[in-house]
Amino acid sequence: MNTIIKYTFVIVISLYAATAVAEPADSTSQNVNELKEVVVEGRRVEQIKDGINIRPTKLEKDASFSGWNLLEVMQPPTLIYDPRSKAFKDMRENPVSYFINNIAATQAEVENLPASLIVSVQVLNNPSDPMFEASAAVVNIIAREYDYGGYTILSYEQSFLRKGGYGSVFSKYQRKNWTLQFLGFGSYSNVPGSTMDTHSIYRFTVDGNPLEIVRNSSTKEVLRKYTYFNGAVSSTLRFGENNRNLFVVNLVGTHYTGPKQRLEGETDYSLTGEHSSTINDNDGKYTAPGIYASVSFNGDDGKYFQIKTGVSGSFNDNDYKYFSDFNSGIQTFIKEKAFTPMFVLTFSKTFSKGNALYMMLDNYFTRTIADYTGSTSAKNTSTLGVDDFKIYYSHPINDKLSAVAGAYNGMIYYGTGISDTRFYYHPQYFMSLTWRPTRVSQAYITGGIDRKVPEIVSINSVIRKTDELIEVSGNPEISPSMASNVRIGYSLYSGSKFSLSASLGWDHTDRLLVNDYIYHDGTILSRYTNSGSQDKYSLFVSSNIRLFNGKLTVSPYLNVYHANRGGLTSFDWWTVNGSVNVNYIPFKGMRLSSYIFSPTSKYPNGDGYSYERKIGFIISASYKYRDWFFELESMPFSKYRDLVTIQRSHNLYSRTDHHDKQGRAYIQASVRFSFDYGKKMDIVQDLDTGIGKISGVR
Repeated sequence: MNTIIKYTFVIVISLYAATAVAEPADSTSQNVNELKEVVVEGRRVEQIKDGINIRPTKLEKDASFSGWNLLEVMQPPTLIYDPRSKAFKDMRENPVSYFINNIAATQAEVENLPASLIVSVQVLNNPSDPMFEASAAVVNIIAREYDYGGYTILSYEQSFLRKGGYGSVFSKYQRKNWTLQFLGFGSYSNVPGSTMDTHSIYRFTVDGNPLEIVRNSSTKEVLRKYTYFNGAVSSTLRFGENNRNLFVVNLVGTHYTGPKQRLEGETDYSLTGEHSSTINDNDGKYTAPGIYASVSFNGDDGKYFQIKTGVSGSFNDNDYKYFSDFNSGIQTFIKEKAFTPMFVLTFSKTFSKGNALYMMLDNYFTRTIADYTGSTSAKNTSTLGVDDFKIYYSHPINDKLSAVAGAYNGMIYYGTGISDTRFYYHPQYFMSLTWRPTRVSQAYITGGIDRKVPEIVSINSVIRKTDELIEVSGNPEISPSMASNVRIGYSLYSGSKFSLSASLGWDHTDRLLVNDYIYHDGTILSRYTNSGSQDKYSLFVSSNIRLFNGKLTVSPYLNVYHANRGGLTSFDWWTVNGSVNVNYIPFKGMRLSSYIFSPTSKYPNGDGYSYERKIGFIISASYKYRDWFFELESMPFSKYRDLVTIQRSHNLYSRTDHHDKQGRAYIQASVRFSFDYGKKMDIVQDLDTGIGKISGVR
């Protein structure tokens, strides 16, 4: 095996400029005025309605340069953070929705929020306040705001060896109760991809006799080229008494000139002993503009009312070509246009003793016109409609016990020029009971029923040929899956020293959606169909240990689950994965951190079971001295099952900001250097999979 060493040298230059003629003032948010900058360590974490409030220590803020960086340093209790995906989730596996001073925010806004402005961080579960838009898990950052001022951030990254790069601009300007914000992003890539080796087994029944086809294939991606642009302009006006009402207008747009992709492969078949060489070419374009507006009235009498409306469109153009030794060539041109108006109506009322009723009507309609020409010739006009009605009721039984019950009832209707319109009713019911026996702990039990509707691609009747053996289509006769779940959990957050969260869950799914492979005249039709049921049992344990007056934070995490499935793909498997995140602040401005993860899973293949192991280790060091911030991050190695490449990457990041004595000039600049290398230039993945089970002749 030849050893190829690759080096990538990346330079990122970011320029930040801002102007402010007033120092940040406390926001008019209902929670900000109660919070002080002076932090008492013993009161770092305290209970509030629907969750907990965490005050970052001065030590943590001195070691952070942005809102997102501060969240990484704080490691908020009851949340799980994965630095690989740069994402938080809660113990109930819900993704986190972000808010700044009770206003919905993107991750980019959190990443660009100066850490020095943050007063506290609220972590909420199923909050009853309608301002949080019925989100299951919320991080609400309480921050001081400028009465007048703003900033603009320009960044660009270039990879010289990988022939790719990206740039972005983020600008925010605030004048009293009006905020104007712009986020633009662009990237391009022209990089050969990786090689994938696959061992696949197809099993069928022909005239009552079992038939097995073994396919060994190797595919190399020799071209992957694209250009991507995305932009969004947002205008937010707060008005009314205490600025509790909002008027928001958003303009969004996306343009994607890819992927321009070329795949070259070879395949051997055990059934015929034949060998095939193949070439796949794919060249697609995508453009999608949109405009949205919303107005929200949040009265002091406990009433909340919001109207949100908008329209978006998309224009797609794709050229797909396939050539193999078995045929002279398949070529399909796809032109698609879509038009999607949407309308959302929200109402909430808080009654006496904290009882709250929340209702939301969500409706959107998409009309798509797709034109297939070439080897696949069809005109497909499809209609997708979604009508959802959500209602839930929050009831504080007493000072320690509260309950939330709700229903999410909706209908999806989908039809094409080929198949009749079908209607899918998708109700979801849930109930949550939370008990707070002390000021530093809570326990909960949740349960629900969900009718899961298949995605459009699973029910689209248009057939698309992908190679000489497999055709892929949808299944208009598919039925929604029915899933039920129960989860119990407990969290302890004893001040600044220790926190622990654990949960047990059970999920049951009937009419599972799985891939079905049907042998017919030397071809196999692959489509989603209903089959059998599945049970999944899960355990989550997360902890946060703070030592040496908060200088050392150790955050271990463990996830264990076992699942078994019956039906067309009957098997059972288990997965164990865990991680440890360590942050150490030896002195003011200095932070050392490490992240170790090692998941293990057992899954079925053609010969029984295989095991997957992955080991990862990320370390970083950062230092903030006055107006300068430095960070060095390294991934010494990552070892994967059947992926012999050992990858290493290192990043050096520097950032500075400067305020003049009057606070009128705000300048930031940053630079990043990174490189990585491994044993191979092309990553090779060996996939050993058993596909399908016994199916009948079509």
